[in-house]
Amino acid sequence: MYLETTTSDKDKLVISSKRRNFKATKRSLYRSCPATAAIQPKSGIIVLMMLLIVLSATLVQAGPGEPTREGGVDTAPGVIRFVFGSDSSTPGIHIYTKTANYANSNFDLFRSPTRQTARIMDPEFRDRFRDSSGEPFRFTWWMQGGSLYRYATNTNLPHNSLMSLYLMNTFHRENMERYGDEFTYHYHTWVWSDATGDGIYYWNQAYDYVDSRDDFFRNVAEALIEEDMFPVSFRSGWHFMDNDWQADLDDWIPFSLHNAWPANRTSSPEPVNNIYVWNEAPSDWVPFRPRSDNYMLPGGDRGWNTRSVHFRGARESLIREIFEAADQGIDQVPCIWSHVAENTFIEDLEQVFEVIELVAEEY
Repeated sequence: MYLETTTSDKDKLVISSKRRNFKATKRSLYRSCPATAAIQPKSGIIVLMMLLIVLSATLVQAGPGEPTREGGVDTAPGVIRFVFGSDSSTPGIHIYTKTANYANSNFDLFRSPTRQTARIMDPEFRDRFRDSSGEPFRFTWWMQGGSLYRYATNTNLPHNSLMSLYLMNTFHRENMERYGDEFTYHYHTWVWSDATGDGIYYWNQAYDYVDSRDDFFRNVAEALIEEDMFPVSFRSGWHFMDNDWQADLDDWIPFSLHNAWPANRTSSPEPVNNIYVWNEAPSDWVPFRPRSDNYMLPGGDRGWNTRSVHFRGARESLIREIFEAADQGIDQVPCIWSHVAENTFIEDLEQVFEVIELVAEEY
């Protein structure tokens, strides 16, 4: 979902939902868009619902009437593009044994009509939250594969390394196509290792991406061939990143949405997890091009990244900060994400929409 304000003479624009109508009195309106349509610099005409976007340099070097990261502010309000999505995998991941059989009950997340995945695909749910053009919101599905899934012992799936992707495609491909949702990539750098040297092995998060690089690329190829996934946007597991991984993403998957400023977590007990460092990254919600020598800093000329926050972190003060920056003419691209496996996934998303609507009334 994103908020767009153009330079037209519309002083008042009506934003509607099924539950209520309200007016945005300061030139703001919003529509929904998948992740790969979100990091698109503003130009004379914005093509909104594309899945493959070729970026120009207008976020770095602006033309007349364009805001810049360096602080230039145009008199026209900026554009806010809210990207909603899920880091998606089966529940019940096994990190204590190298091989495991994933129970059929874990697959209900994708196949049951009462679980979160089906609920967000329900036309009535989509219809409740519409953008300013009257379109239901769109969603991005970052699907996890590879690493520990590769060692599953299941015989009821065609490719265990693609377990989550296969289930999503089998039960919801038509829904994703109907709504214009994005089906793309999520990866955790799990390696079977003994990080402390105590003789006990776990699926630990790798401290260096290169330790899982072969599996990362193998899984990308499998997803493309077997599940028709052409990944254009990406979110990393645990929000982990290093310069080697950023270099590969710059080569193959141009849009990242996992800047987790101000995180700075450098150690973990075994099983190792949630190592991620973003304390030098931009704190705003403006897409930036990572440098090759420091993935956290703007100044590169290849891939893109933008800041993200969990559903439950999208509090009113944060949303208000985004609206205020846009009102000053600075384009915003916040990624607001969760895990579809979380039991409160739907309720948390509803709360995010409530907060956005509340703040939007003032703009």
